[in-house]
This record gives sequence, structure tokens and C-alpha cells, in this order.
Amino acid sequence: MKEFEEICHTGGLLKFIWDDSQGFSISYSTKSPYPVVLYQLCVSMEGNILEIVPCGGIGSQIPYPQPSILVYMISDREGMFGRECPSCNTYFRVSAASSKMMTCPYCYRTHNSLVFLTRNQLKYAELYCQTYYASINNQKTFEIDIEGLTNELPENRPTWISDERQQNLYSCTECKTKYDILGEYGYCPICAKDNFREIYFPKLETMKNEVSLFSESNSDRCSRESKWEELTKKGVSEFESIANELKKFIVSIPMTKGRRNSICRLSFQSIIKTAGLMEEWLDIQILKNISQDDQKFLNKMFNRRHLFTHNGGRVDKEYLKNTEDNTVRLNQTIKIRSNEVNRLLNLIEVCSYNLLNGCDAIE
Repeated sequence: MKEFEEICHTGGLLKFIWDDSQGFSISYSTKSPYPVVLYQLCVSMEGNILEIVPCGGIGSQIPYPQPSILVYMISDREGMFGRECPSCNTYFRVSAASSKMMTCPYCYRTHNSLVFLTRNQLKYAELYCQTYYASINNQKTFEIDIEGLTNELPENRPTWISDERQQNLYSCTECKTKYDILGEYGYCPICAKDNFREIYFPKLETMKNEVSLFSESNSDRCSRESKWEELTKKGVSEFESIANELKKFIVSIPMTKGRRNSICRLSFQSIIKTAGLMEEWLDIQILKNISQDDQKFLNKMFNRRHLFTHNGGRVDKEYLKNTEDNTVRLNQTIKIRSNEVNRLLNLIEVCSYNLLNGCDAIE
């Protein structure tokens, strides 16, 4: 699957049918081999979107505001619908479309699902209503040939109804909704369940396995040292990545503007300081069950990651000040051992569980 590939509408034919004897009706048909998912938008006679109405079976009646028009909303060729968050203006796709409320997979903010409709979808609803009125006012049958319209447009891109594939397609472990998002970490748009544990801990386990496998298979000291440096940087970076994602959840909770700004400024590079503030402000104990000796080691390794990333691994005055590490000298190039990487990854795992469990406990 290509990232950011245009996903066209699934096609089909909309007919606004006027019959002198039977009156007015609407039908949708398609011969498309692609998945087709439908739901309905309830639109007032003035053109305002009122609510989402699920499609019922034959003979079923679903109450909705009257008078109004029911607009068929039709999925893309992968059975999904594009959405755009009104808070962070970020695009995603989701398979379930009839939920009353929706949560942004990026910023965790929840709104009425109507405000997640994209501009293209609103244009489509407008065109649908215009054709609806034209059929009734002129007492004639009108059609919208979506496939024909698609083929006539440049590069077969129906700009008023097409969607775009993102980077990662997930199926929620809680409600089974499929959602397609940018990046790896996110929240299910329907039930707000995060995918953090499913994505993060397997990656951490892979890094731990790499230490053992590389130690056994490689006898070259320089390549081993390079590998331990790589895993140190990667382990700390992955922890910071998931911690920063959880910050988005935390700042979505009602709090003062000043406290929210303070949390946004927290840097998990300064693991000890930030852990202390998280416990003081939110009762989230990142360093729970981690000894003072291990806390000093964590602080040292997080600062070493900073040296590897920004200073070629050479000790500077800031590192010595932040860690009080008396095992190295100013301007010395630091080397990492395999037992240090193992210890670091195991401690990061404990910190990660503590952080996730602490956020889960917030009510």
C-alpha cells in the first residue's frame, strides 16, 4: 500500500427519480467490485447538516428530524471515509461512520462526528441537495454518474469526493473499527482506545533481542560498539516518542492554561526532573519501583543519548553537570557496553508501563 495514494470514490449511480404516478424517490446502484459502505446525512431544508442517520434494512424506520433531506454518503474504494479533526485540522480515515461522537486519533479531542466531515464531503452533500431540488422543482429524473464523473476529471481524481490513504492502517483491539492515520501511535476514532501497547512494547522487545543476537553473531568490537550506541539512541527516542504522544492525552483533560502550557513544555530528555513534576502534578509515578541507583543510571544514559545525537559521543560540560558522572573526562568519547544497553532497555520498559498505567488511571 502506497502512502498518500489517492483513493477514489467507489463509484455508482445516484438517481433522483420523478414519476408522475408514484412521485419522487432516490436510488443508488453500483456494479463496482470494490467495498461499498453507506450512511446518511440528515440535511435541513436550509442546507444545514443536522445529524448522521444509519441506513436501516428493508421496512425499518429510523427517526430523524423533519422536514429534511437524507443524503447518501458513500465510502471510498476501501470501504472507508475521510475525516478532518476540527481541533488540530489533521486528516485521517475511518471505517465506521454512523457514530454520534468521534475522537481525533492525533490530539484525542472528542466532538460531534458531524464536525469531522471534510470540505469535499460537504461539497458533495451540497451537490446532492441541489440535484434533489432540481428533480422535484422540474418534475424530471436526474442522475449523478459518479464513475462517469470520475473518468472525466483530470487524472481520474474527483476532487469533491476523493480520499487519501495515510501511513498506517489499524484495527482497534476494542471495537474492531479500522482507522488509517499518519504516524504509528493513535486513538481509535470510535471508542478512543489507544494502540500504544500494541505498537510500542513489541518494538522494545525487538531491541532487547537485537542485543543478544548481535553479541552472539558479531566478534568485531567496533561494530558492536556502534550497535550499542544505535540501540541506546533508539531506545530513548522510542520512549520519548510514546511519552510525547501521551502528553497529547494529558493536555486534553480540563486544566488551567498555565498548567497545560507547563505540561507541553516538559522534556522527557530530562527524565528525573520530568518524572518528579509528573508525580507532583498528576500523580503519575514514572519511576515507581526503580531504585535510586537505577534512576541515576537512567539519567546518565538519557544524557549519553543526547551526546551521541548532538556531540558525536564526546563528553561536554553540560553532560558532566547533569549527571555528575565521574567515570569519564571532558572531551572523552563515550563507549557503551552491551550490559548497559540491556539495563537501559529494561528500565525504559518499567518506566513505560508506569507512564501508561498512570495515564489509564486518570478519570
